[in-house]
Amino acid sequence: MTVLPPQDSTVSSAPPVTVHRPLHLLVDARNSLGEGVLWQPGGGAQKERMHWVDINAEEKHTITLGQEGVILQHEIKSEEKGTAGGISKQGNSRGEDFISTEVLGDFVSDTTLVRTNDGRLHPNGKTFWIGTMYREPDQGVGDIYSISRSKIQGKTGWQNIKKQFSNIRIPNAICFSRHGDTLYFTDSPTRKIYRCLLNPKTGIPLGPIDQKLHDGPHSPGRLSMVFIDLDHYPAISPHAEPDGAITDRDGNLYIAMYIDSKRADASYVAKFNNQGDLVALFPVPTPQVTCPAFDSAGRLYATSAHQGMTDARRRHHPHAGGLWRTFYSVISPECPAPR
Repeated sequence: MTVLPPQDSTVSSAPPVTVHRPLHLLVDARNSLGEGVLWQPGGGAQKERMHWVDINAEEKHTITLGQEGVILQHEIKSEEKGTAGGISKQGNSRGEDFISTEVLGDFVSDTTLVRTNDGRLHPNGKTFWIGTMYREPDQGVGDIYSISRSKIQGKTGWQNIKKQFSNIRIPNAICFSRHGDTLYFTDSPTRKIYRCLLNPKTGIPLGPIDQKLHDGPHSPGRLSMVFIDLDHYPAISPHAEPDGAITDRDGNLYIAMYIDSKRADASYVAKFNNQGDLVALFPVPTPQVTCPAFDSAGRLYATSAHQGMTDARRRHHPHAGGLWRTFYSVISPECPAPR
């Protein structure tokens, strides 16, 4: 464990940064673009599971965990064409349907050009947030939507779709504070993490918001703002882009820092407190880390990718695209793991 000096150059009272022991390879999945790792609790006869997708291969991976986190089974399923990494009809921990693929067509007009990217269910269980982007990001910009579970003409379903933010190249890091009163997200190439105040009961913004992102502070009619600008943290590589993110019970934000393999041989998950201070780094021995998650023991997981690597870089990083995990607990096992 290493301790670095305080990082935020704009705050004199910023705390020092702890560099923890690296994550180790858990599953040599060799995903082209591993993403969306999600914890499913166990109970009774049902074992604890971790799910994630390979967006490019359109595959869903599931590992079943036994005592001490030992892998009992690794299952790979092909996803319906065009839905991997987006909205697919899956069962949740209670065996109920989530969001059907038919909803996808309501806000993605051409799935050959545009796909969904990053999404998460609000703690109220009734509002789902998701982003869209061009399959080739240089071809255009996407948006971030909220989809609410509502009752229309006597039928309850995921029907209330609203565009919340626009002009976003690569939406990522969508997650919520424990009580659901704050949304976090990023447009990865900007290296900025935004936050937006929400009504915790509805899971939607408290009032009018600027759909186009801005760098200004809170003001009337502006409920979204820049929370973290990575340019202010010397410990964060200038080549790192924020990817997937989660929060813990104490309000800390954990963000996977994706670094192109041409720029580095490793990457990390960065931990920020609820004041925006960088407080810890969790190294991952592969450059393109994508999304974090916790299990019931508080261990940290992270997916990764080998997309864009040359054959030589693949030989240099043979485990790129794997699922990684800490040996130790990062959060208290007594804390409910975010999902």
